Amino acid sequence: MLGFNGERYDPFTYGYALGQGYRCYSPTLMRFQGPDDLSPFLEGGFNTYIYCKGDPVNYQDDSGRAPTPAQLNAAINKLKPVSSARAEQQIFTKTNRGHEQPAARAIKMKQKAKSVSFAGDTIFERNRSAHYREYQERKKLINEMNRLHTFNELLNNDLNQLWSPVTRSTYRAYNLLSAYRRRLESINHSLREVQLEKEAIQLRLQQIRR
Repeated sequence: MLGFNGERYDPFTYGYALGQGYRCYSPTLMRFQGPDDLSPFLEGGFNTYIYCKGDPVNYQDDSGRAPTPAQLNAAINKLKPVSSARAEQQIFTKTNRGHEQPAARAIKMKQKAKSVSFAGDTIFERNRSAHYREYQERKKLINEMNRLHTFNELLNNDLNQLWSPVTRSTYRAYNLLSAYRRRLESINHSLREVQLEKEAIQLRLQQIRR
């Protein structure tokens, strides 16, 4: 049976084996369920863009370990040379300011540039910490989703067994039709509960992606 992008659907993993079969894509999670061995960013996470929060346009990652807002990096890198140029200009061109020595002005400009750099580093650390928490939560949710898939498959197997003519005949032969109905209702109730949990996890995963 062909589905997503003309690929063959794998009923055991609930997804499609892409990338020469090395990466399983889940259409439900809209994520790759395994690490990308060919990714230059260590294990690659659950997809190749995990290193930049799924947004390779607005985030970059020079170290391969944590995302940094591209605009913030550009602003910081632009600000540092400007500050340095201003320091040199004040030292070498504004010599008429005799009440303040060039060395003192240079120290002030270096301190100002250092404070700007410290602010940028603080923002970077805060963003990296938030990204790490989101990654850990997403990993936990995906593991829980896989557990629910397994449990859902077991329930469906029990339901199919219960619906078989042999099982119904056995319950009827021993006058246990009421127990049969209770078992049937219990399985259906469990299937509904599993579906609700899966929908809640999918919603949370979509919120994290934003």
